[in-house]
Amino acid sequence: MSTLMATRFTLSKNVGQPLAYPTPYKSTVGALQYATLTPLKFAFCVNKLGQITIASTHVHWQAINELYSSP
Repeated sequence: MSTLMATRFTLSKNVGQPLAYPTPYKSTVGALQYATLTPLKFAFCVNKLGQITIASTHVHWQAINELYSSP
């Protein structure tokens, strides 16, 4: 199954530099989680991003931006 998120992102709490102000990331993941009542591949990506809200980094924020730009 294909996903909307690029596989070039390694998403773990030990990758990337921590966000100085993580509130926009957490808020965006929350909004995306609300939207997961739709396609399964979208829900998978949002779930993956939501697992990292405690230690979100710039890499995670890039992954969210790419998800938003997906068709």
